[in-house]
Amino acid sequence: MLRPMTDATWIREAVARRQLVADGPGDLSERWLLEGNRVALAEESGPHLDEEQCVRLEAALRTNFVRQLIVISNDPLVDEDMVYELSISAEDLAAFSWEFMGINALLLPYSGTELAVLFSTDDYHLVAGTRQFVTDYAGDLNAARDAFVDFAEDPPWVMTPLLREVTRYMSWIDDHTNATRHMRLFRRI
Repeated sequence: MLRPMTDATWIREAVARRQLVADGPGDLSERWLLEGNRVALAEESGPHLDEEQCVRLEAALRTNFVRQLIVISNDPLVDEDMVYELSISAEDLAAFSWEFMGINALLLPYSGTELAVLFSTDDYHLVAGTRQFVTDYAGDLNAARDAFVDFAEDPPWVMTPLLREVTRYMSWIDDHTNATRHMRLFRRI
């Protein structure tokens, strides 16, 4: 269940964690990514998460031993910081998606900042964390990257330059794919 957090100390801590992870409403902190050797995957999202994305995110979080989450508004148009607690269940993720529709937000583990999902109102979100977490979420990394690139190139509207810029987060996928191919070749020798 999505529960609002009202304790002022907890809200200040959540906001401080948001400031470590996010650079504004649509970007992740390069420092946070580099310091934790983290990677990110961009994905199209009209509503923050659709049903299938909720299921995949729940599974990836469970596999990576995350059981509770917080969501923090990350929107300059929201007067007061909104902080909610939720479980990793697909139902809670769907409830969050509905409640925060139209608001930039950041999803974090209940404690720590080892992974994050940054939700932009600009029709995308960024799933970030270890390579294993992002791979657990995406499944086929190349297909996930290609789907977002196709989406970024498709709209004949003002969002196209922004969405093209967001693809920069996925440059690691080519490196990952080439390293995997190299390891397969090395095993054959």
